[in-house]
Amino acid sequence: STIIGRSGDAVRRLSERTSCRIHVSPHVPQLQERLVMVAGEHEQLVDATVSILRDIQADPHLRDHMHFKYDFQLPLGTWAGIKALPVDPDVPLLDPKETERHTKREII
Repeated sequence: STIIGRSGDAVRRLSERTSCRIHVSPHVPQLQERLVMVAGEHEQLVDATVSILRDIQADPHLRDHMHFKYDFQLPLGTWAGIKALPVDPDVPLLDPKETERHTKREII
């Protein structure tokens, strides 16, 4: 992709140019999308975000990729890759619907 570049070169250059931390989620089978997370100081954040948005808008296939309908459900933590694995894999993760019945303190 234009945003990521070959072996992450484009996102690395953008990160160096803007002094922002830029993380692109791992590839998830069945999906073309990736999440791009950008963190930094306000001015640099605006610069990096505008650059990313320009790349997206310049994509000649943008209209083809703007249909978001899925017939499957992704497991919780899919976008974060292996870093999202629970500390104790024997403890089941809460379904988001179940969290409504608990306080934040109980969940933590």
